Amino acid sequence: MFVDKKTGEPLRDPQVNARIVAAIEAEGADAWFTRDPADFLGDGRDPAAYEQVQDILDVWFDSGSTHAFTIEGRTDSHWPADLYLEGSDQHRGWFQSSLLEACGTRGRAPFEAVLTHGFTLTEQGEKMSKSLGNAVEPLTVTEQSGAEILRLWVAMVDYAEDQRIGKTILQTTTDAYRKLRNTVRYLLGALEGFDAAERVERQDMPPLEQFVLHRLWELDGRVRAAYERYDFKDVWREVGEFASNDLSALYFDIRKDALYCDAPSSQAPARLPHGDGPSVRAADGVAVAPLPLHHGGGLDHPLPRLRLQLPAGDPRDSAGMAQRGRGGAVGVGLASAGCGNGSARSGTS
Repeated sequence: MFVDKKTGEPLRDPQVNARIVAAIEAEGADAWFTRDPADFLGDGRDPAAYEQVQDILDVWFDSGSTHAFTIEGRTDSHWPADLYLEGSDQHRGWFQSSLLEACGTRGRAPFEAVLTHGFTLTEQGEKMSKSLGNAVEPLTVTEQSGAEILRLWVAMVDYAEDQRIGKTILQTTTDAYRKLRNTVRYLLGALEGFDAAERVERQDMPPLEQFVLHRLWELDGRVRAAYERYDFKDVWREVGEFASNDLSALYFDIRKDALYCDAPSSQAPARLPHGDGPSVRAADGVAVAPLPLHHGGGLDHPLPRLRLQLPAGDPRDSAGMAQRGRGGAVGVGLASAGCGNGSARSGTS
C-alpha cells in the first residue's frame, strides 16, 4: 500500500494494485521490498510523493483470512467450512481471527462449527519435548503395534481434555482391540458358508434373536447420536459394551450349544424356542453390523446383505441416511473413527 504524504490517504488506483499483484505472483511477497516503488506506481506518479508502507500484516489476520483462498471458490470444497478443528489455545487465536475477518468481509463466520481438542502428553502427564526426548512418534507406534491401535486410541480418548499416551496406555488399547477382534472372529466363523436360503425373517426368529436385534437397534440410535456430537469415545464405549455384555456374555453363551451341535438345516418345532441354526446364523450376521470388520488378519468378510431392520418410517432407515449422506450401518462410522484399515473420515462434515 502507498500513502499520499500530503493527505495521509491510501492510494486507491486499480492499475497500481494490478502491478503489485502481478509482481508478487511472479516473484513472491519479497517483491514488495526489493522492487523500486516506481515499478508499482507507473508513469505519471512521483515516488517521492508517496510513502511505501512496509509494515507486515498481523500474523493472526494472515491466518484468519485463510478461508478466502483455501476453500472459497474451489470446485472441490465449499464456503463456509463445515468444521474448524484445532487445539483449545486457538479460541483467542485462529478461531477468533477467522471469525473477525470473515464477519468484517462477508458478514458471517467462515465455519458452521468449531471443535477444539486438548494436548497430547506423555504417560506421566508431561509435555512432550524434543530436548527431553520423551515424544511418542505416531510412526513408531504404527510400526510396533499397527495403525489400528493408534486409531483406536484416538477413538477412545476424550479429545476435549489433555490426553496421555505411552506403552502402558497403548497396551490397554491393544487389549480392548483384541477383545473386539475375537468377538468379530467368532461372528464371522458362524457365518462361514452362509447363503441367502438360510435367511430368517425377523418375525420368525426365536425370542432371544429378536431381543438381540432390539438391543442392536437401540445401539444404532446411540451410536449415530454420538457421531452427531463428534463424541467418538462414546461410540467405542457403546460398541465395546454391546460386544462384551450383549454378545459375548449373553448371546454367545446361550447359543453356543445350538451353534456347535445343531445342523444348519435343523427346523424341528420342539427346538425352535431354543434357536434353530438359520435363525442363529442370520442373527449372528446382523449383529456384526455395528462392528468394524477391517481389522486385518483375515477378518474381511463379504456379508450377504444382512442389515439392521428398522421399523417403517424410522429416520435411521437406509433411504433417510442416504439423503443425509451418511453410511447405512453403524460399522461404517466406527471404522472411520479410527478402527479400520481405510482412511479416516474428517468426520467432520
